[in-house]
Amino acid sequence: MIGLGVVLGGVACGDGLAPSDLAGTWNATAMQYIDQEDDSRPPVDVIAQGAQFSITFRADGTLATAFTDDGGTETTSGTYTISGSTIVINDGIARGGTIKRDGDTLTIELFSGVEYDFTGDGSLDPADLRLVLVRA
Repeated sequence: MIGLGVVLGGVACGDGLAPSDLAGTWNATAMQYIDQEDDSRPPVDVIAQGAQFSITFRADGTLATAFTDDGGTETTSGTYTISGSTIVINDGIARGGTIKRDGDTLTIELFSGVEYDFTGDGSLDPADLRLVLVRA
């Protein structure tokens, strides 16, 4: 299974989004893993392959995720911090990147702390993760 690891910490707000702007459940319409080491490899969109992912942000800075694929369902919980357009999500592994909200669409791009097995050999490779989510 492929889960989203998320960053533990308190809530911080900058000039951009506040935790209250994110509060609620968001369902992924795209969950693309991008190989950091091989630009020629196309992104892998696990949602297009039949997986499901949702994340519930709470205004107190906590969150819960659920990822479902043919291997079953994996759930995590953790916290998040936002400052301006920067987000850090943590479930024991810190993953940082950018966040943008456009109405009921949320785009999160994580550039650190993400891995994916692009070759299917059981070896995890460094990856970027692009999530496009819609409010449930």
